[in-house]
Amino acid sequence: MRNPAIFVSFFNDRRVSSNEEGIINVKSSSGAHDFRRKTGLAAGLNRLGLSSRGADQSTGKNWPADGPGFTLTEVLVVVAILAVLAAISFATISSMRTKADQMNTIGQMRNLAQATLGYAGEHGGQLPGHIPEPWDVEVLRSLLGVGSNQKPAYNAEILQSPWDKIKRANPRSYAYSAALNNWFGWHYGFPSYTGARLTLVAEPSETAMYFTLFNELNVYESHNYVCALAPSFPDGKMDFIAFCDGSVRTFLKKDFPADPMEFFRKHVFLPNSF
Repeated sequence: MRNPAIFVSFFNDRRVSSNEEGIINVKSSSGAHDFRRKTGLAAGLNRLGLSSRGADQSTGKNWPADGPGFTLTEVLVVVAILAVLAAISFATISSMRTKADQMNTIGQMRNLAQATLGYAGEHGGQLPGHIPEPWDVEVLRSLLGVGSNQKPAYNAEILQSPWDKIKRANPRSYAYSAALNNWFGWHYGFPSYTGARLTLVAEPSETAMYFTLFNELNVYESHNYVCALAPSFPDGKMDFIAFCDGSVRTFLKKDFPADPMEFFRKHVFLPNSF
């Protein structure tokens, strides 16, 4: 009886054996090799604190092992917090921008009042009216050094308040006092609409010169809304008034008298008014 001899050896990842017929069989041992390779890879990943699931087979990079993620509720809470913070930031920035616009408006009104006083000094104490030219033309002419025979070009830095958001061409954001303009001949001794004399202003620090008036018809070199009598309170809460001493003061709507005549007598009308 023949006793088959079986010889097994490993070399170059191949298994060689002889069967009872004496035929040599060569079989690939890649399966055993793959098993050893994978076992070694897993051991290496474990030493690095990584999982074999995190191995990127396309790039060879290892990613952190899977861990607990965020729940939908947690994500929504974070989004809500970010939305609140964004709203607070927007409100703060908007408030700061409005405050800056108001401060620039006060600066413009102060410059206008001082320029108007300068105009009166150059014209024998006569304040501008709107005949033959509106007050804005006369004041710009004085500020820009333009001759009496020339029309000064519109200047937004002088006449347009950054607080005035109404879109229009050549906006004039301010109105001249109707009393100083001698509207309808209120004051004796000088013609209507030609401008009063400074000698009639008994209390310069209490007599209004300019009001804000943000209106689509209030534009440069126009007789529309050339003068006014009282604050317009553009934001519904506060307004500014420039006075005949060159100062500018803040007025709150809640402090405005219930009887407008009280305000007119104190801050608008001049002596010998009707």
